[in-house]
Amino acid sequence: MAQDQFVALVAADSTLARQSSIRLEQLCEMPFIMPESGSARIIRRLFTQARFSPNVRYRTSQMLSTLTMVARNQGVSVVAEMALPPTNGKEGWVSKPLNSVRTRKIGLAMHPHATPSPAAVAFVEVAKESRDDL
Repeated sequence: MAQDQFVALVAADSTLARQSSIRLEQLCEMPFIMPESGSARIIRRLFTQARFSPNVRYRTSQMLSTLTMVARNQGVSVVAEMALPPTNGKEGWVSKPLNSVRTRKIGLAMHPHATPSPAAVAFVEVAKESRDDL
């Protein structure tokens, strides 16, 4: 089981990019880009549990769309950190931890009586190696 934390995405040239962490309520003051795939329900729940409501201006189904829009300063977002691609510092966006750590657990399950395919066995091995890198 791995643990992944949620982070704020902001434009690299924004004032929020200079902060060490970001509060959810700060993200509610700006246009919000809501990812509609992956962790969308969890992200909505983060705001609901904190009793905040983001100003959802856009909805995206692809991480690349979210990253591009944030880099163009069209809004801010929240995503799972492990979903982010590797960076070189020139993307136009930065990820910042939320001031109160929000996480999700990631697990891998297989039916106990199934015979896994060679591809499934290889995937499990890659997942185990990736887990060791965390």
